[in-house]
Amino acid sequence: LLVAIVPMLIVAGLGYYNYGNLVEKTELRQLEWQIDGKLKSIEHMVESLTSIVEFTARGDRYQELQRGNNLESLFRRLKRQYVFFADLGVINQQGIQEEYYGPYGLTGANYVNEVWFKEVLVRDMYISHVYTGYRQVPHFSIAVSSTDPATNQLWVLRATIDAATLQRFVNTIKTNASDDLFIINDEGVLQTDS
Repeated sequence: LLVAIVPMLIVAGLGYYNYGNLVEKTELRQLEWQIDGKLKSIEHMVESLTSIVEFTARGDRYQELQRGNNLESLFRRLKRQYVFFADLGVINQQGIQEEYYGPYGLTGANYVNEVWFKEVLVRDMYISHVYTGYRQVPHFSIAVSSTDPATNQLWVLRATIDAATLQRFVNTIKTNASDDLFIINDEGVLQTDS
């Protein structure tokens, strides 16, 4: 009886172990596939938004965006296509937000000491990490600098996107794993909730 039961128990134990390994590897491959798809979706979203902000920030638009309700009108058109836009701002070379459209009342805000403002003046375009800034709400920004041909002054168009947009991408990843899923930046700082 022992001679028959011991090999059967060994085979059953090995089968259980291999089945568990197979299920774990399948789950991991499926999770990697989902994460890769979400990463590509996020990259595509940011590239699209960056293209729109770059196109909108042509040098000759500086004066136009400061007249009447032009910034509001632009924001509303963009928001119809990209619901995750939070606000738009036109910032002069000295770092003062001259025009603003959004829910936070940031007209006149001074960004001269902000890292993103210094970077956009040097690199012409800057995409920030998630941060809270003046509004104390997690968001990230896409900022593009341009030169006004009339005054030969640099100016910046900045679009802000709520961090909740990134969270929605994470929340759509389905997994049976007990591990946490979240986005971190290259410095290891959380960009979404865990």
